[in-house]
Amino acid sequence: MLLSRFKGNLYPLVIEAQTSFYGSMLSVNIRVISRRAERESRYEADERRSSGALWFAIKNRLSTGDRMRVWGLQQECLLCGEKDETRYHLFFACPYSFMVWVRATGSLLGNRITPDWQDTVTRIQYDRGNKMDMVLMRMVFQMAVYHIWRERNTRRHGKAWIPMEKLAYQIDKTMRNIILSLRYSYGSKLEGLMRRWFEVTS
Repeated sequence: MLLSRFKGNLYPLVIEAQTSFYGSMLSVNIRVISRRAERESRYEADERRSSGALWFAIKNRLSTGDRMRVWGLQQECLLCGEKDETRYHLFFACPYSFMVWVRATGSLLGNRITPDWQDTVTRIQYDRGNKMDMVLMRMVFQMAVYHIWRERNTRRHGKAWIPMEKLAYQIDKTMRNIILSLRYSYGSKLEGLMRRWFEVTS
């Protein structure tokens, strides 16, 4: 059985989701509680790490260029070359990350998609739209932040970079794997989650 935990004045979207309230942001971390000591697969590890990455992003504690200057280090945006790398630039004012965000979300956000971090966070926190879409929106937001940050760090350490189309595909693949891992029963409020994901991303 999956758990649900909400804080603040946010209306619970689904019972079968474990959620956390990070500062001004609601994050959905969906896990299969019954897996116990099963060997952690790659996508399950990504899901776990993505939760931490989102927490640091919400708290603005990622080691972005503006924070690294305090340590006497200069770091431009490794995704587009912008001199001032901040959280707001990286998610999603950077042309590279914004195109990844657009491709990864498909039609989920419609014409209201924006490169502005605060607008995106506010919408994810307070939007009262379709409950299934809200779950997917929180999930893909968490995965996008994690994958973009991981790609940024990959480039910082001199490893081969990947085009935005491939990064968006990796986010989509992770989303599908996490949804498949839920193994929800007939009649669950998450029933049809994969079908809805296919609808908005195909």
